[in-house]
Amino acid sequence: MLGIRPESWTNDYYTNGEITQIKVAFYVTPLINALIRVGTQNEKEILFRSFIEGDKQIVSTKRGGENTMETITEQSTRNCVNARNRQNREKEKAIELLDIQISDNCLDENKILILQADDLNVSNNLTGLIAGEIASKYKKPTMLGRISPDGYLKGSVRGREESELKDFKKFL
Repeated sequence: MLGIRPESWTNDYYTNGEITQIKVAFYVTPLINALIRVGTQNEKEILFRSFIEGDKQIVSTKRGGENTMETITEQSTRNCVNARNRQNREKEKAIELLDIQISDNCLDENKILILQADDLNVSNNLTGLIAGEIASKYKKPTMLGRISPDGYLKGSVRGREESELKDFKKFL
């Protein structure tokens, strides 16, 4: 699978020598997505290179692995797992702050949650992910926005399938 080799995966992501669509969809893709969202430019370049030259040996950046070699795929896999952990920490911190915003302003009484993200101090790339989590948690359509440098409100909206406002973006 384009340089992603099973032996570089941890047991959490790979079992019994079998790659299935479900495993790719639920374990591999979210790791790649996380790296694209919160990874450094260097990590993104390593990810790209792992798809085209997966067996290439490079110097390990693993803690405690100084002066050892590993494949670029092994390093990229570790980078993806680390990025997913960073993304989850950022997301959870933002959700905690939004919970406070909702509670302090009694916003959970509203039919639509309209939240301000300027003070969250998280990547703009996580706005949609966070809005989706809040919409799911409170079971309400959610708008999460921040004021851009050019003065526009930018962010993400999420509808709820079980509400009257299924397609929030279309409604707007």
